[in-house]
Amino acid sequence: EDNCYNYNTEKDLEDHLKGISLEQIEYFQKQMKNSICKIKCKEGYGTGFLCLIPNPSKLKQLPVLITNNHVLNEKDIEDKKIIELTINNDSIKKEIVIDNLRKTYTNKDYDTTFIEVKESDNFNINSFLEIDYEIYEEIPKEKYKQKSIYLLHYPNDQKVIYSLGVIKCIEDDNYNINHSCFNQSGSSGGPILNLSNYKVIGIHKGGKKNQKINVGTFIKAPIDEFNKKEHKTGNDYKQKKETNDLTKETDDGLGEMTIVYQNIKLKKMNDEIVNN
Repeated sequence: EDNCYNYNTEKDLEDHLKGISLEQIEYFQKQMKNSICKIKCKEGYGTGFLCLIPNPSKLKQLPVLITNNHVLNEKDIEDKKIIELTINNDSIKKEIVIDNLRKTYTNKDYDTTFIEVKESDNFNINSFLEIDYEIYEEIPKEKYKQKSIYLLHYPNDQKVIYSLGVIKCIEDDNYNINHSCFNQSGSSGGPILNLSNYKVIGIHKGGKKNQKINVGTFIKAPIDEFNKKEHKTGNDYKQKKETNDLTKETDDGLGEMTIVYQNIKLKKMNDEIVNN
């Protein structure tokens, strides 16, 4: 039987972690400090992330908060509603007040919600995640199979962690991703990042315990839908590929960070996959 988690042994784990440098870990500490959010919702908490997405009408990137539709739905982002969230492992509390001048988007099929971030919200835009523009190239879906990825998330209302895994497949609808990253209740809305460049390719939305499948949304589809208001798509806004120089700065206050790899835990956690 095909194992959902792909890498199964301690040796597989050790071999893969050899490729993770101190610079990579420091980079993630810096990014997670101000870009990965815990969002208060009706049934507890979900994960969200601050990200720059293509905004073709202005030929620049638009700063947004991204999460799942089942974390923040249509009613949650109506005019005058207040979105409560925390960053930096709950040490910083933030509020986003929805108004008619703020761009918003939510789609139940993609299970994705975007909320424009304004300058008045006082987020550090330099720490926002970025989209992997490789998703706009003509790449066969087969090339993504077994691509190494990270999932950044707040499982079970704990501290932010990143989990390592692989893409199992992109489904025939071209937007559902099956992946193998560890996740629990509260992980919904976390970004799925390309391991090779630390840029966003998807958003996690849940797990099917009985099928041993974790599911996310390929980020291209909701971005293009969002930009249809401008009658443009991300294909009209391709950035030049840049070299990915990792920051040499050390962490300045993130605190404890846990690595979980394919449910082989470096820190003891519940290994049951749940819908989240």
